[in-house]
Amino acid sequence: MVAVIDSESLAAELRSIILRDLSGANSWQVVLDDDGELVWRHDTETTRRQPARGGLQRFQDAFFMLFPKRYY
Repeated sequence: MVAVIDSESLAAELRSIILRDLSGANSWQVVLDDDGELVWRHDTETTRRQPARGGLQRFQDAFFMLFPKRYY
């Protein structure tokens, strides 16, 4: 399903929201370091552990890794 809305003001507002959400302050970039290990980069920090909002999210990540990858 596709919806096309012909509104320059709505397009400008959506563009602003998308750019805000994809900025370095609101997102992580995942790259490989020189040793081939994953590194998460943010505008203010770099970590080797997947970022999480808290302990529950870390538990969920570990729990879902018990299932075959084809399920997620």
